Amino acid sequence: MRLYLLLLLSSCLMHSLSSWAVSSDQFCVKNDLYKVFSSLVSNTSIGITIEKNGKVVFPDSGSPYDLGWGKSWCRDSIEGESLIIHEAQYWSSWKSRQKLNAAFLGGIEVRLEQAGRNDTNFGINLVSRPEDISQIPNSASWMTDLLADSDLSLNQICIPGSHDSGTYAISTYSGLDPEMDEALKGIFDIAGNALALPIKDIVKAWSITQTLNTYNQLKSGIRYLDIRARMVNGTLYTAHGLLGATIADMLDEIRRFLDEHPKEVVIFDIQELLGMSQQDIDQLYTLLNKYFAGQIAPSNMTSSTPISDFQEKGVQLIVVSNAWPNGYSNWQRGQNLSSPWFDQNEPYPLLQKLAQGIRYRSNDRFYVSQVVLTSRDSDMKLMVLGTSPANLWELDNTLRYRSGFAQYLHNAARASGQLSNIMLQDFPESGDLYNNCMQENIRRLEQ
Repeated sequence: MRLYLLLLLSSCLMHSLSSWAVSSDQFCVKNDLYKVFSSLVSNTSIGITIEKNGKVVFPDSGSPYDLGWGKSWCRDSIEGESLIIHEAQYWSSWKSRQKLNAAFLGGIEVRLEQAGRNDTNFGINLVSRPEDISQIPNSASWMTDLLADSDLSLNQICIPGSHDSGTYAISTYSGLDPEMDEALKGIFDIAGNALALPIKDIVKAWSITQTLNTYNQLKSGIRYLDIRARMVNGTLYTAHGLLGATIADMLDEIRRFLDEHPKEVVIFDIQELLGMSQQDIDQLYTLLNKYFAGQIAPSNMTSSTPISDFQEKGVQLIVVSNAWPNGYSNWQRGQNLSSPWFDQNEPYPLLQKLAQGIRYRSNDRFYVSQVVLTSRDSDMKLMVLGTSPANLWELDNTLRYRSGFAQYLHNAARASGQLSNIMLQDFPESGDLYNNCMQENIRRLEQ
């Protein structure tokens, strides 16, 4: 009877409560566990403490403040303080669940709600919504709308990026990546045998990071694309476990988008060229020049060049790579872009690594924050058992939102006199990170 009443109450509250935009100098914690069945069954309680220099400064009693279901609690974001979230079940003693730097939480709602994985009782999710959605520019033309007369450079703005951008074309008919790591192939073989599935079905589940094609990624606001290039039987492909879109198809869709939006600029990061000869590399740049002759950024322009210079000169594509033919525009990847990979499988270890890394970025080059999770062989085991995650989409859903992670990184960078830059993501369809990125750009323009 008690459980029935709780479920009835949660149904009523679900319609009466909604999210709000948190002011930039505050953070809020919202307990939405009345929506989570497992939390109702286990009678999960949430407690909050604020620590400074290892001592509890809130509440005065030193014991966690009990934040009831459906309740919210807000506090100013103060340097040197930490937010500690505690949990207890069936009136047991409190145990610490998560610790976050309160100084980096400004503008963030810490939302306790459904987890993205079946092996987690509930999720602690960071969300940052624009205070005024009407200011957010059209995702297909945001550089045109926001930055046409701006002195800001590309390394000074927030740029949404897509990870392994050509994987939307992967199917069970795709060929295996000829440069796939043998140890990784062995893991896929084991998982495939356990499920009695061909290896391609298993690899496909863990290779697709995008469902939108290149043109629609760009329309959704993406301006940074990254690929791993391969030459297979005379054709240039992208690859991630399996062969994805051909590079010619990607360039054709970039060409279409840029023709429609002549003031937009796209960064094309060729992060990997495994197995490719110099002749193959020459063919890749011949193809790039065929599609974008006169529009590829020359070597005398840099990531510190004002965006308006690119727009005025009709330069729309920046190609970053570690290998170039003689006579071509040369943006060496190591000199122009940093993209540290922290190889994390869980959201909060990833966030802490990202926040630490961005505080030491070099502001004179592109800096990529890879807001993506890396699969493990343990995820394959969960897949074999028929539980979540069954693919990269479900692993990615562990993050639920990226706007809060992005805001945390904006704040962490500013605390060290730095600026966040490219925010790399899988599956950008929701627009959650895009909206936050544009809000950050508007803030920088207003300074």
